Amino acid sequence: MNFTDFLHPLKTQASKATEMIKVLDEQIEEVKKDFIAQSDEIALLRAEIEVWKQRLIHAECNNDVTHMKTNQPIAQGDEIALLRAEIEVWYQRLIQANDVTGNKSTKSGPCVSRLDFRVGKIISAKKHPNADNLYVEVVDVGEKGNRTVVSDFVKFIPVKQLHNRAVVLLCNLKPIRIRGILSEAMVMCARTPGKVEILSPPLHAVAGDRIICEEFPGDSDRELKKSIFEQVARDLKTDGQKRAGYKGKLLVVSGKGCVVAKSLINVQIK
Repeated sequence: MNFTDFLHPLKTQASKATEMIKVLDEQIEEVKKDFIAQSDEIALLRAEIEVWKQRLIHAECNNDVTHMKTNQPIAQGDEIALLRAEIEVWYQRLIQANDVTGNKSTKSGPCVSRLDFRVGKIISAKKHPNADNLYVEVVDVGEKGNRTVVSDFVKFIPVKQLHNRAVVLLCNLKPIRIRGILSEAMVMCARTPGKVEILSPPLHAVAGDRIICEEFPGDSDRELKKSIFEQVARDLKTDGQKRAGYKGKLLVVSGKGCVVAKSLINVQIK
């Protein structure tokens, strides 16, 4: 065996080792990304728990309820699963606190706080198969699944302007079937008889962010009656700076900015 023959298998082994190291490095990077993503989700879930705690305190104070005891989730599974379970516990406690003296929102009368406005992102949009004047959109609203929404602005907004667009979605109206397709929310728009503009959330808002009017605090209804929405909608308008509001107070995503129309000022929102 000459020297070249001796080196050949060593070079082959070295090459294989290099490839293996490269694969391991890639796997390590993927693990790092997964760890970072999981850490971010844990932080978000912990923040959401704090929000539900504060809502519970608010409801208990308003309804003269002392601290209510509830069964805690069994400690098993990974941290994310436990945090999700804890969020559900706080949510159920909030329902109980409101139900002690009846649903508070029923007593408070029509108010924008009863409307569950959230940021949505349109994933896809197409013409309704049974109605040329309607769109059917699939919208990400920060939930496990997307929502299907039927909208009536075909003659005002081209379908190409809808894809990947951020919108303001009213999420707690009772789902209704429109020409054979179940619509699970409403895209909010500034409207005149001759023009319709989809409202735009703040630039850095993400799907699922709650849109509120800070001067009118409160929790949204689980399911909003149409009559309540119609009464509240009378006071939903844009102002002279194209900003959406209720009774002159701005609709905002807390810490991120206000909701705006493209150009329409002092017009109705619906």
